[in-house]
Amino acid sequence: MHDNMLSHDHLAELIARRDTIEGAMAQYLAGARQGHAGNDDKAAAQLLFDVLLDGLRGVANRPSFQDPVIRRHASRFGDGLTPILKDALGADVPDDFVARCVDRFWVTLQAAAA
Repeated sequence: MHDNMLSHDHLAELIARRDTIEGAMAQYLAGARQGHAGNDDKAAAQLLFDVLLDGLRGVANRPSFQDPVIRRHASRFGDGLTPILKDALGADVPDDFVARCVDRFWVTLQAAAA
């Protein structure tokens, strides 16, 4: 129950900062190969952020693991999630919530791959 309360307590903050998180993640996905995020990076950040939200909300819809955006960017998105969330959400959001976000992202993605 504590995990669910924690998730719902901070979910609104996560959603309110969606644009910031997606922008930072798109830039992270672009990496060193270019100076700014391209349309593919932005689309991947949006799609994978939706995967994260679905996982936190317990939504049964699973993304298609065959989707080329997911296959190309999912691992890197997951790797960058902790530092980007901590930066975007700030010190007021507990580390437990950030850890839950990362966990739910990976669980939802694994379900899609099954």
